[in-house]
Amino acid sequence: MKIDSPTDGFVAYHRYGKTYYRRRPDKYRDACTPVQQLQRGRMPAVVAFYQNLKDSFIARIWRAAALQNGCSGYNLFVKYNINAFEQNGEVADYSKLTLSEGTLPLPEHIRIEKTGEREVTVRWDDLLPVSISRKSDRLFAAVIYSSNPFEVHLLATEDTCRGDLCTTLMLDNSPEDTVHLYLFFGSEKPESYSAQQYFSIH
Repeated sequence: MKIDSPTDGFVAYHRYGKTYYRRRPDKYRDACTPVQQLQRGRMPAVVAFYQNLKDSFIARIWRAAALQNGCSGYNLFVKYNINAFEQNGEVADYSKLTLSEGTLPLPEHIRIEKTGEREVTVRWDDLLPVSISRKSDRLFAAVIYSSNPFEVHLLATEDTCRGDLCTTLMLDNSPEDTVHLYLFFGSEKPESYSAQQYFSIH
């Protein structure tokens, strides 16, 4: 983004090949309300979380989603995830963490069953009609273990497609860990992704 010098009380800035104008503030005021202080405390945490993902597959999802929103993948990720953190930087609510966003539909009635100490079976229904090409959408499974809340692990799901209706996931958690599981789908060609379904496994 390029910002020009202010003229007649307005500032012009250029983003993604377009020029925008906004009014220059008359006076700078430091953020001092409780809500502003909360957001300022959350910001370093969500930025650090994204930095851990910026070279990963997850970052690709956000870059793809950002193309439809006229912003960067980083900015869109922050917008969706900042409210998941406490002011002290800890994750406040894992169900508010958003690892995937997009326009692909999720299957109906996604459900899980713990079938072993480190084994989870996932099932879903395919009640709504979808095109044949959607049957080959890939399942993705990401987990966060409570012992390391800023690290996202992708589980092996390479051979699982929407049309399979079930799969088994192998975890790598310690017995005391709470497992935060995020399931979503992506097109066969890595272009489109779905929103996620979240589960907590104790």
